[in-house]
Amino acid sequence: MASTKDVELTAESQSYIDYTNQLKPLNLGQPLDAIRAANEEVAAKHRGDYVFNGTKEEVLVSGEQYQVPVTILRPQGTNESPKCIVIYFHGGGWVWSSRTTHMKLCEMISQ
Repeated sequence: MASTKDVELTAESQSYIDYTNQLKPLNLGQPLDAIRAANEEVAAKHRGDYVFNGTKEEVLVSGEQYQVPVTILRPQGTNESPKCIVIYFHGGGWVWSSRTTHMKLCEMISQ
């Protein structure tokens, strides 16, 4: 098995690893709002200068008891009838993070 010493990382990957290595451990004793704010700050840093080339549409999908906010991302050059779709479900229940913290990832997947 190869060790990490045998792997050549891109500058972007190394930058991410260096950044996450210097983060302080999550203090679960602090208020939830503080944890959320810290996660938003980290996500904003990692969004960097990436620009999504497409359109975003915010809609509400109705359920039996409530409405779920959904962002529809359409890459540039696609029409109203996509040939395929990707549905991204975050498994954490949006307790510590948010749709905002994961939007760059979703934009990159849709691109």
